[in-house]
Amino acid sequence: MSKTVTLRLDEDVYRRFKSLAKDDNRPLSNFIETAALRFVEEHLHADEFEMDDIRGDKQLNDSLHRGIADAKAGRRYARMLCLGSRSGGDLGWVNAVDELYVLGDDSEVAG
Repeated sequence: MSKTVTLRLDEDVYRRFKSLAKDDNRPLSNFIETAALRFVEEHLHADEFEMDDIRGDKQLNDSLHRGIADAKAGRRYARMLCLGSRSGGDLGWVNAVDELYVLGDDSEVAG
């Protein structure tokens, strides 16, 4: 069964959505529902090809399994990312792989 939701929109956003819904020849509520569902499908859901890539990435899967084991054991981590420059001062690429440090209970870096 459908549910009713109250939504507050800025006037400009409302006019834009209303115009787009009219161009698509459908009600505003249907336009907003469809747009929200598309966003979820495109941005919050991995399709079958992405899942194949994820499942086939041994390094990623090993890292995920270690992370799950560490989380279950109550270990905490801080990730340090080192950035480098391509030429002069442009930060254009990652120069070094991140380094992982285990944080103790007193939040001291323990190597």
